[in-house]
Amino acid sequence: FPVTIRLTTHPSRFSREGCRCIFVSDNRVYTTYLDGSLFYTEISSGETRRVPIPDKWVGELKNRTIKVYVDNEGGLWLYTYQNTLLLYKKSHNSQWEEIDLCVDTRSFNRIKSIEQDKEGYIWIISSHNGVYRYHIGTKKIENMQNHYLQNHSINSNNLSALHIDKDAIVTGK
Repeated sequence: FPVTIRLTTHPSRFSREGCRCIFVSDNRVYTTYLDGSLFYTEISSGETRRVPIPDKWVGELKNRTIKVYVDNEGGLWLYTYQNTLLLYKKSHNSQWEEIDLCVDTRSFNRIKSIEQDKEGYIWIISSHNGVYRYHIGTKKIENMQNHYLQNHSINSNNLSALHIDKDAIVTGK
C-alpha cells in the first residue's frame, strides 16, 4: 500500500541541516541527520521519535552520512563510510554497543555496507580490509581478506557490494 512520509521528521531542522540518509524497514522509516541524530517514523501511525545516541559517538557521526541497517531480529546498526565506527542496538530499549573491527585507525578502513544471512550472521563490507562476519549471539568476528598467494581467498580487500542469495551463498564484487 502507498505510504506518504514527510521528510521533515526532525522537529528542529529544515533543509539547511536536513536529512542525510533514509532507511525503510518493515514497519519504520529511519532518518539520519547531519548533526548526528537519528529518528524513526512508525509507518502505521506516522509517529516520529528520536533514537538517542550517546555523546561519546555523536562527534564521529556529525557531518557524516550515517547509514542505518535493521537486521532480521529488529536490531539496529549505524555506520558511516567515513570511518569504521559501527554501532549496534539489539532493540529500541537496549543500550548501544560498539562493534570493534580491530583496525589500527578508524579513518583508513571504512564500512561500505551490511547484510545478514539466514543463519543470522552479519556481513560487513569494508573499503580496505575485506569482509567481516559477525555473530550477534557469540559476538565473534571473523575477517576475510585477499591473500594473493592463496588459491582460496576473497577476490579483493576493497569490495563494493555483497549479495546473499536464497541459499545463503555469499558473493562479493
